[in-house]
Amino acid sequence: DKGGDGKGGGDGKGGGGGGDPTMATVIETNADSDGQDATDADGIARVGTGDDAPRPSPLVSIPLLRRPLFPGMVQGLLLTDPATITTVSEMEGKYIGLFLRKEALLDDSVPAEVVNDVDELHSTGTLAQIHNLAPTGENSMQIFLTVHRRVDRTGLVHAGPPLNLKVHHWPHPDPVPTDDEDMIRAYSNEIVAVIRDLVKLNPLFREHAQYFTSRIDMSNPYKLADFAASLTTAEGPELQDILEEANAKERLSKALLLISKEREMSRIQQEIQQNVEEKISKQQREYFLNEQLRSIKKELGVEMDDKEALLTKFRDRVKATGDSMPEEAAKTIEEELQKLGSLEKNSAEFNTTRNYLDWLTQMPWGVTTEETFDLTKAQDILNADHAGLDEVKDRILEFIAVGKLKGGVQGKIMCLVGPPGVGKTSIGKSIANALNREFYRFSVGGLTDVAEVKGHRRTYVGAMPGKPIQCLKTTGSSNPLILIDEVDKLGRGHQGDPASALLELLDPSQNTTFTDHYMDIPIDMSKALFLCTANLTDTIPGPLLDRMDVVRLSGYDLPEKVKIAEDYLIPKAFRDNGLLPPEPPTPTVETESVETESVETESVET
Repeated sequence: DKGGDGKGGGDGKGGGGGGDPTMATVIETNADSDGQDATDADGIARVGTGDDAPRPSPLVSIPLLRRPLFPGMVQGLLLTDPATITTVSEMEGKYIGLFLRKEALLDDSVPAEVVNDVDELHSTGTLAQIHNLAPTGENSMQIFLTVHRRVDRTGLVHAGPPLNLKVHHWPHPDPVPTDDEDMIRAYSNEIVAVIRDLVKLNPLFREHAQYFTSRIDMSNPYKLADFAASLTTAEGPELQDILEEANAKERLSKALLLISKEREMSRIQQEIQQNVEEKISKQQREYFLNEQLRSIKKELGVEMDDKEALLTKFRDRVKATGDSMPEEAAKTIEEELQKLGSLEKNSAEFNTTRNYLDWLTQMPWGVTTEETFDLTKAQDILNADHAGLDEVKDRILEFIAVGKLKGGVQGKIMCLVGPPGVGKTSIGKSIANALNREFYRFSVGGLTDVAEVKGHRRTYVGAMPGKPIQCLKTTGSSNPLILIDEVDKLGRGHQGDPASALLELLDPSQNTTFTDHYMDIPIDMSKALFLCTANLTDTIPGPLLDRMDVVRLSGYDLPEKVKIAEDYLIPKAFRDNGLLPPEPPTPTVETESVETESVETESVET
């Protein structure tokens, strides 16, 4: 497109075969303010590049959002306004103005080409020639531009869209003053040195720099400053300040500041990249070595991979259970093992299935402790752990005796009712010792979530079975003694009614097929012995109370308190304080000084 190449150059009347009319721009016939004629006699614009490009006015102008474009740049620009697209689509080879917005758009739905007031744009912009148009969608178009020179807007022709502005073209740059030659040469040399460092630090700039250095006279301080500014990632206002600067020395100074910042930023970026690459390289090296080691061990039969090891572990647990596992449980475990074998180790479902199999295979299927119904031994255990409470001990011994006659104590649910501190929980431990059963306690005081009894669905994050299933896994036995503490303080909330959930657990006719939400298969809880504690029976739900055999514990009288103090509390205090003589003295308690009026209501924790 250079003048004299036979494509619109010359006087337009004969030389060079004439110009292509589509590559020319019709402009006003008046001369620019700098005294140069803008058109030939026939109104066809002269064609050239850079400062030799035509000087049309007015210009169809397009606002820019983030950065101004400098002379010498070749840039793509996306248009989204339908009216602007319609106008520009007929302007291939013609010229437009580019002006940066003073502030960013607050509403993304408004096209960038639309302005409400021309004062939203900076007064200085650039002249650009459209080289190519490429529709990219129904309401978008990509245009490719070559930027030629600076222009100032002088007036508004039409607010558009598209915007049409009167412009004044900047004249050819003034020659460099003699007094500033040395300073400008120093600035230029420093900018070139910084650009070389920048290209070495960041390869992304290499192709960009090679392209423009072949098109731009690097000895021209004005063009060198523009090129240096275009390389940076500075903000729009800083670049606009360089665009508006006419003095060569000042323009080079501002461009040097920005390009130096870019160099420092690239150095920091390179350090970060090196640190990250070192970490990644170390991790990759360790990963590859571990994979190779695992493969070698697998070939030698020394080790299996994680998934195979898990499957083998679960199958070994199932094999150790033998024939005591219910058919439905064995079927479910086999299905889950096949599913686990087909899942990726990194998937979320893999972990869910692994946890489920872990619970299924650790359940004590058919594992029980051998019960003893020795009444003498049971009486000795009760007397050793508790003073007094003769009526309660007799009731417990009757309970064990009936179990001896029947061959088991299943189906009985005993509820110990009494004030705090009379030893309800410790009596439960003594019963477990007397029967040779594992002991497990959990409190339901204030419980409002039914999932604590029935478990969570496996789809929830952190899902777990309920307390009864956790009891079987913890004790490793199918016939533990389960103490349900504070049963009279059960709550009720929006997450269900725990009292109703306990009915299925405590009812002998239903707990043979107790179904936990997490396990999702019937679990036999009928072999477990349930023992409940409460302070009052008034707040226990009626259907729950009907299933219990209530045993009441009263407070201790004065002689019993003295006996407890001498036999239990004082020796315990000696042990707690490190005073353990071979034969610790047994102090005498003065019974006369003890108030006896409210003896029946007082209690001592044994």
